[in-house]
Amino acid sequence: MTDDDDTEREVKNIVIRTNMLIRKFQKCSAAVKATLFKSSCLRFNTQHYSKYFKVGTMNKFRSCYNKCVKLFFGY
Repeated sequence: MTDDDDTEREVKNIVIRTNMLIRKFQKCSAAVKATLFKSSCLRFNTQHYSKYFKVGTMNKFRSCYNKCVKLFFGY
Protein backbone atom coordinates (compact mmCIF):
# COMPACT_ATOMS: atom_id res chain seq x y z
CA MET A 1 0.00 0.00 0.00
CA THR A 2 2.68 2.53 -0.94
CA ASP A 3 3.10 4.89 -3.85
CA ASP A 4 6.80 4.15 -4.35
CA ASP A 5 6.24 2.79 -7.87
CA ASP A 6 4.55 6.04 -8.93
CA THR A 7 7.36 8.05 -7.39
CA GLU A 8 9.98 5.99 -9.23
CA ARG A 9 8.09 6.52 -12.48
CA GLU A 10 8.01 10.28 -11.87
CA VAL A 11 11.78 10.30 -11.23
CA LYS A 12 12.33 8.74 -14.64
CA ASN A 13 9.85 11.09 -16.30
CA ILE A 14 11.39 14.24 -14.85
CA VAL A 15 14.81 13.22 -16.20
CA ILE A 16 13.33 12.55 -19.64
CA ARG A 17 11.42 15.86 -19.69
CA THR A 18 14.46 17.81 -18.50
CA ASN A 19 16.68 16.34 -21.20
CA MET A 20 14.06 17.25 -23.81
CA LEU A 21 13.89 20.82 -22.50
CA ILE A 22 17.68 21.15 -22.47
CA ARG A 23 17.88 19.94 -26.04
CA LYS A 24 15.13 22.23 -27.37
CA PHE A 25 15.37 25.36 -25.22
CA GLN A 26 19.02 25.62 -24.22
CA LYS A 27 19.50 29.22 -25.39
CA CYS A 28 16.33 30.75 -23.89
CA SER A 29 16.35 33.27 -21.07
CA ALA A 30 16.07 32.22 -17.43
CA ALA A 31 12.48 33.48 -17.17
CA VAL A 32 11.39 31.40 -20.15
CA LYS A 33 13.26 28.38 -18.81
CA ALA A 34 11.57 28.75 -15.41
CA THR A 35 8.13 28.83 -16.99
CA LEU A 36 8.90 25.83 -19.19
CA PHE A 37 10.32 23.84 -16.29
CA LYS A 38 7.37 24.58 -14.03
CA SER A 39 4.83 23.65 -16.67
CA SER A 40 6.46 20.43 -17.83
CA CYS A 41 8.36 18.99 -14.89
CA LEU A 42 6.31 19.87 -11.84
CA ARG A 43 3.38 17.54 -12.35
CA PHE A 44 4.05 15.58 -9.18
CA ASN A 45 1.40 16.16 -6.52
CA THR A 46 2.98 15.54 -3.10
CA GLN A 47 -0.15 16.16 -1.04
CA HIS A 48 -1.69 12.87 -2.11
CA TYR A 49 1.48 10.93 -1.36
CA SER A 50 2.15 12.45 2.04
CA LYS A 51 1.30 9.25 3.96
CA TYR A 52 2.07 6.44 1.52
CA PHE A 53 5.72 6.68 0.53
CA LYS A 54 9.06 5.67 1.93
CA VAL A 55 11.40 8.44 2.97
CA GLY A 56 14.22 7.07 0.80
CA THR A 57 12.03 7.22 -2.29
CA MET A 58 11.12 10.85 -1.70
CA ASN A 59 14.77 11.68 -1.05
CA LYS A 60 15.60 10.13 -4.42
CA PHE A 61 12.92 12.28 -6.05
CA ARG A 62 14.20 15.42 -4.32
CA SER A 63 17.76 14.66 -5.39
CA CYS A 64 16.68 14.03 -8.97
CA TYR A 65 14.68 17.27 -9.03
CA ASN A 66 17.66 19.29 -7.76
CA LYS A 67 19.98 17.73 -10.37
CA CYS A 68 17.51 18.48 -13.16
CA VAL A 69 17.16 22.12 -12.09
CA LYS A 70 20.93 22.53 -11.99
CA LEU A 71 21.36 20.92 -15.41
CA PHE A 72 18.60 22.91 -17.07
CA PHE A 73 19.66 26.29 -15.70
CA GLY A 74 23.39 25.61 -16.11
CA TYR A 75 24.47 25.79 -12.45
